[in-house]
Amino acid sequence: MVTRGLTAEGRPDEFGLPTAPSNRFVSAGRLTVVHEGVCEYELIDIEDDAAHTMALTVLRSTGMLSRLGMAYRPFPAGPITAVEGLQMRGKHVELRYALALDCDDPYRLADDVLLPLEPVLSLGGGTRPATGNEMVVHGAEVSALHRVAGVLEVRVFNPTPGPATVSFPGRTGWLVDLRGYPEASFEGSFELRPFGIATARFRDA
Repeated sequence: MVTRGLTAEGRPDEFGLPTAPSNRFVSAGRLTVVHEGVCEYELIDIEDDAAHTMALTVLRSTGMLSRLGMAYRPFPAGPITAVEGLQMRGKHVELRYALALDCDDPYRLADDVLLPLEPVLSLGGGTRPATGNEMVVHGAEVSALHRVAGVLEVRVFNPTPGPATVSFPGRTGWLVDLRGYPEASFEGSFELRPFGIATARFRDA
């Protein structure tokens, strides 16, 4: 998570706007807002160095990549080029979000809101085995899970400012870098630095 203040740094040729992107959730004070995808937020109604309102950008549309005569900068930010389709005329736009007070784990809240389990009726069949082993992860958040050349690979990250012990009960494997090259083996668990990211591949999984 990124911690931001109430003001934004500007420069002589650009006014600092205190708006910032948010991915899946944003927390301010006691309030946490969970939303789909990438959104933009700003804390407003600031009194006594405290914000009393959070604003979310539901839709930002434009017909130009940049232009002259903008209120917050004297020069264009890029080429003055018309772009097709960005105004999304006639499109139906929908934004789903959830509000929570005093949320201790916004990652779990985002999963509960955005990834609900949907029960379905199945007639059975298929090629998968009838039994298997549950994937259990402790000590980190999972950001990706897939197979690489038939080998199960999981990417985790530590969202806290302290070191974490990431454990996969009953599983062994090795850590790989972003190119997929092995770095170190592990037996059930490994240490992950503050705000660290790790990719693990499992044996016989």
